[in-house]
Amino acid sequence: MASANAAAEAAKRAASGEANAKQSASKAASSAQQTAASATLAAGYAEQAEAAADRAAAYAPSEGAVLSVNGKGGTVRLNALDVWALPRPVSPKAGQLVRVVKVDASTGTLTADTISTDSLSGLGSEEKALLLKLLNSASYTDSSARDDLKALKKLWDTTPPTPLPDPDIIPVEKVTLSRHTLELSRGSTADLSASVVPPDATDQTVLWSVSPTDIVSVDAGRVTALKKGSAVVTATSDSKSDSCTVTVTPAVYRIETAHTDSGDIPAWDTYPAKSEFFMPLTAKKAGLLLRSLEFRVKGYVPGTMRTVLRKYGSTTALADKFTDIIRGYNDVVLDMGSIALEKGVEYQLYFAASNNFYPPSVQPSWVAANDCIDIAHGSAYYGNDTTLIFSGTVVLQET
Repeated sequence: MASANAAAEAAKRAASGEANAKQSASKAASSAQQTAASATLAAGYAEQAEAAADRAAAYAPSEGAVLSVNGKGGTVRLNALDVWALPRPVSPKAGQLVRVVKVDASTGTLTADTISTDSLSGLGSEEKALLLKLLNSASYTDSSARDDLKALKKLWDTTPPTPLPDPDIIPVEKVTLSRHTLELSRGSTADLSASVVPPDATDQTVLWSVSPTDIVSVDAGRVTALKKGSAVVTATSDSKSDSCTVTVTPAVYRIETAHTDSGDIPAWDTYPAKSEFFMPLTAKKAGLLLRSLEFRVKGYVPGTMRTVLRKYGSTTALADKFTDIIRGYNDVVLDMGSIALEKGVEYQLYFAASNNFYPPSVQPSWVAANDCIDIAHGSAYYGNDTTLIFSGTVVLQET
């Protein structure tokens, strides 16, 4: 009895194991089916991806290729890659093309810009003719435009789109300066201009330079003299250049000694007329040369005016000039040569006329301040205690 029971129990366990085995087999079969389906799907995706990559490789335009045109009939895409262009949307105006500027090798993304029809030079004649027809088409739905589109796409199926060339560049052929030699006194300025040939050159930017840099400076053609010496100023445009040699001489000072309240330099016309008078002049700094004196004097009658420059207390003339004057006003310019003035030494200007003339009358408030000469203080007096002040322009130069 015990043996029968044991056999029955063993049979149950065997039956249960068989059932479990069948269930496991069924699950394994189902899992295998799912795996196979996934593999098939993955293979399909891989095929699609490969096909897409092949299509992209086959149709990917080179840099410069035309993607779409916008003529009278509106924008039309010449291939689907137009939508890859960034930034989107690329919206050409009428009569423009969308052109590839850059192709990202890793993503295939295109960067595009818009250009006008004047950039079509360099395209193949058939390609250019078709594009121009599309740009002039009133509608892209009529049979003629569709035929042109098909012909262009067919052309590009066998021949990649021709990259558009860069815009035509007109090079600079020559640069010419307005002057090739220039003389400036220290501290003065002058303007140079540069003309570019041809006048329609693409890039007419002019760059200015100078060598050495401590004699003169140059800014957009304006030359400023810095110190005595010589320098070369050069204007360059698109590798073409022209030069000007600049010579800097010692500084020249034009000292207007006095101005009336209205800003005029007082004339010498104070009554009564005299036959002679003195005026002082003292250099306030070293290294100055007296070059000329300019003033306006009123003559009493026609005659000759004499001008003598000498140190105060000396009878030796450093300059002795004679000038014919008429009755009425005379504009006088006396060339004094290059008389070296000693700093702090008083000089006297002596004026005399055979037939009287009029002296200046300058109020102290009219005297113009300057760093070079003092004409308001000295030992030359007119009348009892009045210093006669030179009224005019004193031209000085550094040594």
